[in-house]
Amino acid sequence: MTNQRDPGLEIAIAEAGGVRKLARLVERSSSTVAVWTRIPVEHVLIIEKAIKIPRHELRPDIYPPPARRNKKG
Repeated sequence: MTNQRDPGLEIAIAEAGGVRKLARLVERSSSTVAVWTRIPVEHVLIIEKAIKIPRHELRPDIYPPPARRNKKG
């Protein structure tokens, strides 16, 4: 079993300024956030709003990227 972090969690940690700051944003202990392998669904929207990273980058498995529009001339 690996404890590798999901890319979305890595982005959130980096943009928040570290595990401790991300933990403060979601009102959890830094030790709790440190053991996450991905962002729990209940925290995605809070993190999105606080650090301005789209939800589909944080958890693409539950928030797919917006569909591209086909421009037909």
